[in-house]
Amino acid sequence: MELTAASLLPAIDGVAGMLPPALVPPLQLARVRALAGTLPFVSFVLFECHLAVRAPRTDLSVGCRTQTPAGAALLRIAGVRADALRAAETVLLEYDLDGDAPAGVPAVFAGFNAAEPVAPGVLLAVVSELRRAPASDSTEMLHRCAASLGAELRITHAGVMAGRAAAPVRVNVRATDADALRRYAAAIGMAPPRLAALDALLGDVQPFVQRL
Repeated sequence: MELTAASLLPAIDGVAGMLPPALVPPLQLARVRALAGTLPFVSFVLFECHLAVRAPRTDLSVGCRTQTPAGAALLRIAGVRADALRAAETVLLEYDLDGDAPAGVPAVFAGFNAAEPVAPGVLLAVVSELRRAPASDSTEMLHRCAASLGAELRITHAGVMAGRAAAPVRVNVRATDADALRRYAAAIGMAPPRLAALDALLGDVQPFVQRL
């Protein structure tokens, strides 16, 4: 395994003993370690554990402020110009570690200052840059996503799932409460079946989380 300078691997090894095998099975931990050896040391690491599946899986997300050496390294890995995300505070790469194949192309997200609403033009420009093409097929929806924000809502991240079919766009929204998120979903034009699914999901998770 070839390590980068200031690799993320020592940090992963530092917490590996605290990760329950039921959440991160040994095979998945080995895959995470192999990927971490190719990544720079960063300030944000997230393990995404898929439990309700036939084969347990652990995905890895890493992030950092854009205006740091590690942030610049993540942008290079993603093939994104360093000056293209000036409106973003952070960059985040999300790797799907599914099956036996090596980690593929990561999803790339821009993180925004949650204290301020994201303007529609800024959201469109960031997504277009991450897609390396105008977001013409998503323009109307992205505009609604930004224009429908109220005081109780903020866009925290926007990105492109580059490693998946059709490279879908994802916008992460933070809300003060579940009802605010329900109103927002209706305002941006979410279809009734998806609204019903969201309502059921919020009912399941709301008792166990501090924020949405």
